[in-house]
Amino acid sequence: MKKGFYLRLALDGMRKNRRLYLPYLMTCSGMVMMFYILYSLAYSPAVRNMRGGSTMAMILILGTVVMAVFALLFLLYTNSFLARRRNREFGLYNVLGMNKGNLGRILLWETLLTALISLLAGLPSAFSSPSWRSCSWPAWPGRPWDTPSPWNPGASWPPFCSSW
Repeated sequence: MKKGFYLRLALDGMRKNRRLYLPYLMTCSGMVMMFYILYSLAYSPAVRNMRGGSTMAMILILGTVVMAVFALLFLLYTNSFLARRRNREFGLYNVLGMNKGNLGRILLWETLLTALISLLAGLPSAFSSPSWRSCSWPAWPGRPWDTPSPWNPGASWPPFCSSW
């Protein structure tokens, strides 16, 4: 088979079934975003240095583990759902002479593409979230929460990131 054949079939299958894949990809990228935000908050020096911070960090790490387990179960279920919805397509490939190994390569490429798209969409979303920006970067001038106001004289928001 030509180089890139399975990749092309995987891309074509994802494109033709985009109504099924779009919610799946959005959910996967949301999970990447939530996982990274929880992980960065759990290991943030600002959280560790606050009163009760070690307990909060431990709870955040536990939350990260629980979310990872649920994400794994969700992804396995959704992946099997997507494969069942494409039974006719895989049957056609089988009639055309592809065996289970070839179908496995197509599904492997689809899984890798899904992971890549989820990471490329989820990580920038996590980097742009206010909770990550406020706790993972040192203070920089011009942050909106550094501006003093009558109700925020300390000018540090969120409150648990006031160690800077």
